[in-house]
Amino acid sequence: MISIQINTESTTTSSTTTTSVTTSTPPSSLCANTTSSAFLYKNQFIYSPTSQTYAAGMLNNQFGVYKAYGYQNVTATAIWNAKQKPTTYEAYFVAQGDRNLVVYAASVGTVLWSANTASRVYGEPFCLNMLDTGILMYVDGSGSTIWQTNIEPNG
Repeated sequence: MISIQINTESTTTSSTTTTSVTTSTPPSSLCANTTSSAFLYKNQFIYSPTSQTYAAGMLNNQFGVYKAYGYQNVTATAIWNAKQKPTTYEAYFVAQGDRNLVVYAASVGTVLWSANTASRVYGEPFCLNMLDTGILMYVDGSGSTIWQTNIEPNG
């Protein structure tokens, strides 16, 4: 479950009220802009929106698209994997403010994989979307494709 915090200001007092809202819909997108990067760490994923059949994220220090059986039930069956350099360090994925998708070895900052999409001119925000088809697609603010896995599983 995802917990969302909503802060509201009261006009008659100076106190802030915090309300927690819980939803069972897992994230299907990871978005960044030129001033804010977005990260996926160990066992963090975005899911195909309708059935959560596919998940993209970090499994065993490997960034990829994996078969899933619903939210938080990701299998080791890889549909697509980034062609990363091997590492003994914990790895993480980042959609960077420069528009690049990168996997880093956390302790040493070594680049293990990159989509090489940095410095291209795209509209903001730019979002990595896990589609119901099993394709992982990176799009700009106008919906134009920056990068995608180009692999659609056979069910």
